[in-house]
Amino acid sequence: MAAESDGPKRGPKAELLRRRLNDLRVEAEAARGREGTQKRLQAAVRRTGEPGTGTFSGQRASDWAPARADKCKLPQDFGALLAVVAVWSAWAGETSLRADGTIAPAWRKANKGQWDRLLREAHEEREEPVTAAGADAAEKRAHIGLYLERVRNRHRRLNLDVLGPSGMAGEQAMIEVRQVFMPQWAKPYVPRMREELRLALRTRGELVDELEARAAELPQREEQPRPVLAALAERGGRRAVVLGDPGAGKSTLAKYLALALAGGLEAVPEELAPLEGLVPVLVELREYAVPEAWGDTVEDFIERAHTQAYLPLPSELLTRLLQDGEAVVLFDGLDEVFDPGRRAAMARRITAFAAKYPQCRVIVTSREYGYQSHEFASADFCQLMLEDLTREQVEEFVRRWYRAAYPDDPQLAERRIDRMLGAVRDVGSVGELAGNPLLLTILAAIGQSRTIPRERREMYAHAIEVLIERWDRDAKLLAPPTPRTTDVAHALEGLTVSRRLKLLERVARRMQEGVGSPTGTFIHHDDLIDIVRDFLVESNVGASVATAAAKELVDHLRIRNFLLAHYGGGLYGFVHRTFMEYLGALDLLRRREEEEWERKELVALLAERAMEPAWHGVLLLMAGKLRAKDVAAFWERLLELLVLDDDEGSILTLAVRVLAEVEEIDPAQGERGRLELSVGARSDGIVDALVYHVSKWGWILGAQPAPRTFGHFWSGRERYLRWYRGASPRGMRLGPRTRWWPH
Repeated sequence: MAAESDGPKRGPKAELLRRRLNDLRVEAEAARGREGTQKRLQAAVRRTGEPGTGTFSGQRASDWAPARADKCKLPQDFGALLAVVAVWSAWAGETSLRADGTIAPAWRKANKGQWDRLLREAHEEREEPVTAAGADAAEKRAHIGLYLERVRNRHRRLNLDVLGPSGMAGEQAMIEVRQVFMPQWAKPYVPRMREELRLALRTRGELVDELEARAAELPQREEQPRPVLAALAERGGRRAVVLGDPGAGKSTLAKYLALALAGGLEAVPEELAPLEGLVPVLVELREYAVPEAWGDTVEDFIERAHTQAYLPLPSELLTRLLQDGEAVVLFDGLDEVFDPGRRAAMARRITAFAAKYPQCRVIVTSREYGYQSHEFASADFCQLMLEDLTREQVEEFVRRWYRAAYPDDPQLAERRIDRMLGAVRDVGSVGELAGNPLLLTILAAIGQSRTIPRERREMYAHAIEVLIERWDRDAKLLAPPTPRTTDVAHALEGLTVSRRLKLLERVARRMQEGVGSPTGTFIHHDDLIDIVRDFLVESNVGASVATAAAKELVDHLRIRNFLLAHYGGGLYGFVHRTFMEYLGALDLLRRREEEEWERKELVALLAERAMEPAWHGVLLLMAGKLRAKDVAAFWERLLELLVLDDDEGSILTLAVRVLAEVEEIDPAQGERGRLELSVGARSDGIVDALVYHVSKWGWILGAQPAPRTFGHFWSGRERYLRWYRGASPRGMRLGPRTRWWPH
């Protein structure tokens, strides 16, 4: 390799190396303090034991990374360069060194190749003649190269400390966006209304003619979905708004696009080939909407944001890129501008920006709620609606996730994959949640330490904790709303996470009780206000303050919360039915614990609900947490219903599943037909009846290619087998033809 030498290093590769080293040096010295840096660096570099570091002097690194390009000397020994980079990275907070001072293998694997390439290319270009035009082009490429490197580092990793279990902050696996991102499909956006919502509004007399007509037009206007990346890369996607439900992956899509164009993937995806070479500029609109930034033009704000994030893209160069159509500007999170007036003004700023730079690509992301299409449609923006992940995409995500989480233990990765795929395939509620990218990521993160579906209650509890406490604050970095008065502020401060959960349980109770009614599982704004107000009054908040606080809280739910969404016409609902069922089960358990019901009353209520299949999800989530004597009494009542019920399949399925939810089942050895649920079953005849029905249904289901009721990964399989083998009369066993689960 060429020796170090004096003279200007104006080639783009040499300048890129100098800028990267200088940027890292400044960051390291700011974190460590500059005094005595060279001696500390010299000692730390020698301690790595890398080739060429035995006689390393700290002064040499200053020559490699000076502030002025004409003072730069290129490194001669790659071993010394890598050691310096590792030490500076460690000072800046990366885990690049082990406890003994040597370079960490994982860091070496991730970084050695890129620094070796940078140094090699810098030396190879040194003898090329430099013209004025060439120097200008080199300067431009150097600026862009350093900027793209910063973009890659800024957006490459997922923030799993927010999504994973609370007690594992800082211990989550390092998973990068490129390893797991699944590009969704999208349809042209058409304002639409769910059929059940339309029915609920009509029942309340609140369906206006315009909405009715729009809903009626949907079948004629329906179009097939297509890959969102291809839609954004084609000519018609030069101006685009990407819409999606909460957690649909809009922000992750924006970051993935930035990473892809910044060289953060192994290769630019084929669908994005038309965009290759363009410079991505990501603008987070929640940061632009704050008072101290609102007076800026879009260009001024981008420069401000880049300065704060150490993204070196000079304003003159940015302007040239925008004018020449060499950039893609991604405006992320229009829905996170909460004030409707300011949101409308932001939309006008974006369309004006697009008009000012007609050659530049402009992409906007937003939730559907609060989105006004007129401004963008008038400016010829195409509008796309993200679809849920397909089952194939969910399964591919799961495989990628655990292989990335356990790169050094492929066998453990495959076990986690099998476990999670079993939950997705065989547990309807888990499969339903998994179509949403945010919820799928939460499932995958918590699945590293818990068994799903056996511990699905804990999974639901964790997901709800993330969504009501940590998502806005820690992932979106959104400031809490400011109450209008001090009294209201004090009332809302009393709503801790546990109390918000209890409040949501009451909301779920009201909505679950509406199952089967014309209004379905929706709750009206006024009824929601009443529930919140009554809850606050019970907490010793004055009636007038409680009413004002209830209105502010419901408004907060309407515009920011992920669990409870506003669907129009004053109607609210949970974004996923599973959350309503889980919270409804918690409400029933809490009321039993607070002695609202005696056991006989509880069992009567549960038996009544057992006749309604829409309640079975709630009953199953509740059964595993009931007191042992309560669940035994409920189970016996189910067996009585089974004997009397003509539609025995529904009750049979519920009875077997309830049995499997119980944590302690111990069939007494040698005593035929006795069930131990901490108390014995009342009648051997009832137990024998269940065995008979299971055998009968097992024979029927066994004749089918695959059972429709239970799957191989059903969490209660082993528990049920233990019970069945102890409870079957005369040692009866299911034969090969009567197995009702696949092996």
